[in-house]
Order: sequence, then C-alpha cells, then structure tokens
Amino acid sequence: MADDTERQLAEGPEQNAEMRAINEMLVIAAVRHQELAEVARESAESALKSGELYRLLAENFPNGMVLLFDHDLRHVLAGGSGLAALGLSKEVLEGTTIWEGFALPAYRQIEPAYRAALAGETTVLEVQFPVGMPPREEGKRTYQVHTLPVRDERGSVLIGMAVAQDVTEQRQAEETIRWQAHHDALTGLPNRALLRDRLDQVLAMAERSGELAALLFLDLDHFKRVNDTLGHAAGDRLLQHVSARLTDCLQAEDTVARLGGDEFVVLLPSLQAVGDATEVAKKIRAVLAEPITIDDHEMAVTASIGISLFPNDEREAASLMKHADAAMYRSKEGHSARGTMEGQRHDCDRP
Repeated sequence: MADDTERQLAEGPEQNAEMRAINEMLVIAAVRHQELAEVARESAESALKSGELYRLLAENFPNGMVLLFDHDLRHVLAGGSGLAALGLSKEVLEGTTIWEGFALPAYRQIEPAYRAALAGETTVLEVQFPVGMPPREEGKRTYQVHTLPVRDERGSVLIGMAVAQDVTEQRQAEETIRWQAHHDALTGLPNRALLRDRLDQVLAMAERSGELAALLFLDLDHFKRVNDTLGHAAGDRLLQHVSARLTDCLQAEDTVARLGGDEFVVLLPSLQAVGDATEVAKKIRAVLAEPITIDDHEMAVTASIGISLFPNDEREAASLMKHADAAMYRSKEGHSARGTMEGQRHDCDRP
C-alpha cells in the first residue's frame, strides 16, 4: 500500500502537466472554433450583401445584362434589360447552364470565357445572340461581353460574372461609316479608295503568279445630254442602271468602281492572255448598248474604253491608272476603241 501511494505521488506532477496541456489545447480549439464561426458568419453576411448588390446591379443594368454563374457554368443570377431584348428572362436563365440557356453558336463563344473567369482571368469578347430561341429566332443582336472572377476575402474564386452590353446599333453605325468610306453613295460600287486597295492586292498576286491583270477605264458618251434634257435625277438613275449591268456581266473576282460623274473602272485579275481584256471590253459595250428606259425615254448607252495591262504597259498602280485613263481619252477622240490594245493579238477568250 505504501508503495502504491509513493508511486501515485511520484506520477502526480506528470499527470497534472498533461492535464494542463490538454486543457490548454481545448481552450485554443474552442477559441479557434469561435473565430472560424465568426469568419463564416461574416463571410455569409458579406456574401448576402454582395448578392443583394449584384441583384440590384442586374435588375437595373441598362441596355445589357448581368449574369453570375457557378463552377458548373450554371447561372445563379440573371438580370438587365438586355434579357428582354433577346426574348429571355431571369426566370428562364437562373438555374440553367449555358448549354441550356443559350443557343448553340452563342454558348460555343461564351463557354471558354466563362471557364477563364472561373480560373481567375478576365476576358472581353463580342457575341452574336439570337433574338428568341430556335426555331423561332428573329434576327441577332451583338453584345460585348466582359467575364471576370468574383473572389472571396481570401482571394479564392467563388463564382464568375458576365456583364454584357448591347452594342448592335453602335456596330451597325461603324459598319455604315466604313462602307461609306469605301463605296459610292449613288451606285453602291467601290470608290477610288477601295479600288486602289484592291488594285494593290491584284498586282501583288500577279507579281507572284506571273499572270496578267488589266484596268479598263470607261466614260459614258454624251452623258451630259441626259442631264441637260432629262435632269440630274434621270442621269442618276441611268448611272445606277449602268452600274448594275457592269456588275452583272463580270465575274465575281472582278471589281467595278465608280470614280465620279460618268467614269467607271473595271479591274480584271488573273488574265491568261493579252486579248482577254479586249474581249471583256467588247462584252461591256454589248451589254451597255441594250436599250435602257428612263422616264419613258428609251436610250442606248455607248462608252469609250481605255485599257492598261500589267506588266505589259506599266507595273505600278498609279502608272497603270494613268495609262488606262489616257487610253480612254484617245478612244473618246476616236483614235481607237481598244485604247492601247490596238494591234495586239489575243490567243483565247477569258474563261
């Protein structure tokens, strides 16, 4: 008995130290648990506030839409006036994945951007959204879409966010400005600027391939009489008829441009023989000679045509245009219907 008592006394200090250590660990754990609970509560409140903020943003976002999506690419929030413009609603999108909520072409564009946002990256792209869902689509609208990650306080990506702005009218206006800068307002044909651009491209290709290219300058004969007798409105309609006939009688790779007034230029790439340009000029004259009726007046149009060949006549774009222009004026003066082509043989018709 005495031995047991002595042993307990000897072990007492060690056991007491272990109990104190255990108690300290329990206290630390309790404090840590309380801290974690506080962090979780604050995070939940923050998330709730953020959710309300995002919902307010989405519901009041003008001319576009705000979408929040989770790691399964499922929309957890959707709003904005842009939804209605596409025939969609928050009820349709919320709870659906991008594959369920959007038409095939749209979600194929969006999916990589959504995944990039969930990986912590920001992306900007333009997407063509159909108005309505297949098979009842009613056109398309263009949206500029920004996708970005939404992070928690520790920097981890919670969800992704897409902010889409309708830029349809803006893009249409930009396209109209670009078109007007390169086309003739009356006829819709390429203007001098676009002609020069295409001429540079054709000459570069001809230089590499060793093929021929040609410029045909056309000037309508006696056009001033139409303006003087029937008025400028009738003259404008005549120019539109001529433009349509020139376009219809040429191949898709050819270019018809209007320089102004009654002057037109035809650019012919990929010619196989010198005489091909002459054959095209004959075809143009025949097409224009068919009667045209303007304000109950039937008229036949004739044109003076000058031809310039690459590389036979000139190798530079500006020189080719001057050469063809000079040949056209010689043609108008009655020297030659074929301009600089007079006296040159052609071996085959243009395909």
